[in-house]
Amino acid sequence: MITKEEERRIIDTAKEEILLTLPDVWSSLFLEMKSQGELYTKFYTDNPDLAQHKDAVKAIMGDITGRFPNLDHSAQIKKALPKIRQRIADTKNIPMTVNPSPDTDFKPLEATIDTNNGAI
Repeated sequence: MITKEEERRIIDTAKEEILLTLPDVWSSLFLEMKSQGELYTKFYTDNPDLAQHKDAVKAIMGDITGRFPNLDHSAQIKKALPKIRQRIADTKNIPMTVNPSPDTDFKPLEATIDTNNGAI
C-alpha cells in the first residue's frame, strides 16, 4: 500500500516531468505551423490561379491528406492539383449567389399529400 506522502511524491514527479517537456512540445508546434505557412505561401505562389478558390483547395487537400497521410506534402499536392482544377471547372457555371428573399412559406405536410389514395 502506498502512503499519502509517497503518492504525493509520485504525482509531483510526474507533474515536473510533464512541465519540463512543454517547451519542446511548444517549439515543435511552432516550427510545424511556420513550416505549413511557408508551404501555403509557396503553393499559392506556384499556383496563383487557385488563390481565389481557397475553399476548393482546402477541401481537396484535406481529403488527400486524410487518404494519404504518409505521402510528403509535394506528393499530396501532385495528387490534389488535378482534382482541385477539376472541381473548379465543374463548379464554374453554378450560380453561387444567395437569394435575398427565399420562400419561407412552409406548408404543413398534410397539405402536400394526396389523401384520396386513388379513390374516385
